[in-house]
Amino acid sequence: LMPSIEAHYCRAIGNGQTTCAWTMPWIQLGLRITNLAVTIPDHLSQAKVVDLIDERGSWNWNGLQ
Repeated sequence: LMPSIEAHYCRAIGNGQTTCAWTMPWIQLGLRITNLAVTIPDHLSQAKVVDLIDERGSWNWNGLQ
């Protein structure tokens, strides 16, 4: 049952302070960044969505490097 639920689960972000940027499906239904072939920098391993955006709500590209 759980795999079926997870395949159709997407999180509402709100302010992004409680949403893990890498392990929670917040970008697209069922998509977790940890399931992709990407390297997550050590300094961002515990990042929340709020850590990836600036005060205007745009991507914080400097912080993502």
